[in-house]
Amino acid sequence: MRRTITAVITGWTLLSGSAANAQGGIRFIIWNFEPVIVGERVSHYGLGYDHDLNDRLSLGVDLRYSAGSESVVMNYRSAFHFSSNDRTSFYMGPTVGLRSFWDDGIGPQVPVGFRIGLRGSLEQFYADIFMGAHYNAGASGKVVRRGYGPEDLHAGSFSVGLALGWGWAGKRTW
Repeated sequence: MRRTITAVITGWTLLSGSAANAQGGIRFIIWNFEPVIVGERVSHYGLGYDHDLNDRLSLGVDLRYSAGSESVVMNYRSAFHFSSNDRTSFYMGPTVGLRSFWDDGIGPQVPVGFRIGLRGSLEQFYADIFMGAHYNAGASGKVVRRGYGPEDLHAGSFSVGLALGWGWAGKRTW
């Protein structure tokens, strides 16, 4: 877990330093529904960073926590916007992540998939409503969770969510 956090901080620092002239924004993931364990329906909450590379391409990093499945997931995503991303636009793109459970009987997962959504411009307040589908690599096998008996991890999952954020445009002088 310590290596994951170190990698996120390092990547975030390099990203923000090399492209300080573009739009960026901090997002608060207020609701993200993604069933990972059979029979459990839990929401994820978290923080993220969005960055527009040009008027049609963007990327983002999210760190989400789920109390119900006792897991944390970090996702990287890129997106192609169907209209200029300096205003509200539809987007679509791939995602890849790393999910870790606190339960000793469950190994890490690598969710790989795609995501579509509608996101506002990153200048000041913005919102993002999205949905996606993922293949959870590493989700094979049975696990024992909190006395419920053996349960399967979903090999595939879908997600739907809402994030609100605050962004900026142009060069930052911090």
